[in-house]
Amino acid sequence: MIDKIKSLDKSLIKITILVAFFHAVGYQLSFAIDTFYTFWMGFEEAGRDMLYRNGRPVIAVIYRLFGLTGWPNEWFYYISFGMAMIFLIAAVYLYHRIINKYIANENLSILLSFVAISNIFIIEYFMFIEKGGFMVGVFLNVLTVYFVEQYMESANKKYIAFAIIVAIFGILTYQGIMALSFILLMPLIYKHSQTVKEYLKYFLINVVIYWIPVLIDLILFKIWFSDARTTDVDVIANGIRAFNTIVESYWQTYHVMPAYFYVVVMALILVINIIAVAHNKKNIVSGIGNVLITFMATTWIPTASIFAGSGWGCPRILYPMASGVGIFLINYYINDKISSETKLGIVNKVLVGILLCFLFVQYISFTNIYCDKYRLNFADEIRCLEIGQAIQEYEIESGNKVEEIAFYFDQDMQSPFYPGVFDDGDLVMTAFFPWDSQLNIINYYLGTDYKRGFATEAYTEYFASFDWNTFSEKQMVFEGNTLHYCVY
Repeated sequence: MIDKIKSLDKSLIKITILVAFFHAVGYQLSFAIDTFYTFWMGFEEAGRDMLYRNGRPVIAVIYRLFGLTGWPNEWFYYISFGMAMIFLIAAVYLYHRIINKYIANENLSILLSFVAISNIFIIEYFMFIEKGGFMVGVFLNVLTVYFVEQYMESANKKYIAFAIIVAIFGILTYQGIMALSFILLMPLIYKHSQTVKEYLKYFLINVVIYWIPVLIDLILFKIWFSDARTTDVDVIANGIRAFNTIVESYWQTYHVMPAYFYVVVMALILVINIIAVAHNKKNIVSGIGNVLITFMATTWIPTASIFAGSGWGCPRILYPMASGVGIFLINYYINDKISSETKLGIVNKVLVGILLCFLFVQYISFTNIYCDKYRLNFADEIRCLEIGQAIQEYEIESGNKVEEIAFYFDQDMQSPFYPGVFDDGDLVMTAFFPWDSQLNIINYYLGTDYKRGFATEAYTEYFASFDWNTFSEKQMVFEGNTLHYCVY
């Protein structure tokens, strides 16, 4: 066994350690708001929902196969987590093998591959139980990059066919990841282009490989996925929404990083890319053009679902956008690196310093989010137990049996309702907020089968007159077989 370990590629070991360092803290069972809905439906029915409503056949198959085992729902979390770790390691390793041909420093190549693929927005994928399926999609996108790069090296058209097939499976795994392969290819396209004509050729191939799966996905939506999320193709309104989302994402990064940190790092790297192009005095126009085209691709292509009116601003939908820092660092080291022998050779060390600082902040942010997810889950569980205790006391005192729970909100309902816990987007959200998990979380923790009761106008007005910040017994009003419960 020791001999086999010694024979392994050392870069694979390093990448495994790096991925584990950032993500292994998420191994403990944790719940997203969708998890309780999935547990309530069961994985066979959840697989149908994943296919017909979400249009993700690959994840649907994963759900279906697990549903056939009859294993406890909770086991899927650990299987999914293991899959996520394996496929993320495979994705980073494969991309490292691709760019390591042009970046001699193995450790630098590993870090650049990691920051481009396991970027800051990937953390939201790890908040959901289908994280394993998400990472399968990430790997398929990197595999698409591999086949296109093989084509650019050999001119063998079979690799284009392989790339299209893999890209189709990628978009049928998760649509929001699709732009990743397009973005990861940009530095490689410029590297393999000897002329502007060749650059345009490879760029158009990249566009075709992106659009064929998109069109196939759209056709499948129209034919089979009849219950899929609707689209609202208002180009002007959606364009404004996409622009505002981009600005907000760059400035705030959904609080995954401190405000303005990401955009400052991005701006520094972009400026250094342009300075390097000018300093090297070779292909200045095409070099700056490549930087601008790559920036536009990185910025706008991930907003495709927003343009289609079927997506919104959140890390998992805009995930490829956050690869920008890694992509422009890779572009610099592959295409525009300044010789260390020149007066500006110190730029290389500055960029390494920026990269390490960026990764340090990313690690701290990831760790805080994982820990806050556990804290929020625990707080939700305690709240369920408090509700269960109140129900039990009411049933003993009144002789009535509670069968329904109706939900209301107070005057100024806040998410995630717990002070000091990460509270942006869908990353860490209490299950008491969305309608499809409010009842399911109570039934899950109490082992009950309560039904959803009808909210009355009288109690809606009554609870709206309060503004709670902590749990209170007054948030529960019992009436016959119904609990009227106010979410604060």
